[in-house]
Amino acid sequence: MTDKSVETINYIATYIIPFVYDVQNDFDIAIMLVIFLVIYCIYTNSSLVAINPILAMRYGLYEMEYEDGGRSHSIIVIACDKDLIEGDEIDIYPIGRKLYFSKNQ
Repeated sequence: MTDKSVETINYIATYIIPFVYDVQNDFDIAIMLVIFLVIYCIYTNSSLVAINPILAMRYGLYEMEYEDGGRSHSIIVIACDKDLIEGDEIDIYPIGRKLYFSKNQ
């Protein structure tokens, strides 16, 4: 199990960098839109969408592996418990592609 909450700074940095750019004309605006479109595509098509600073304020974000029928699966779990440790048993509920939610037991 890997705690993914620490990666929220990467998420924030991705959005801060384009705002540092000085927008002076329509071409600059078009470049900014392309940058945001690329960021959107990357985050929505990967597990990075779960690495959100708003979620990290209240929930723990973990990358976990589990076995089902002899096959290993890697998932992201948004957990109410911010102090999960390896070996803890939790109930998970699917909320998206490779994305699950866990309530406290």
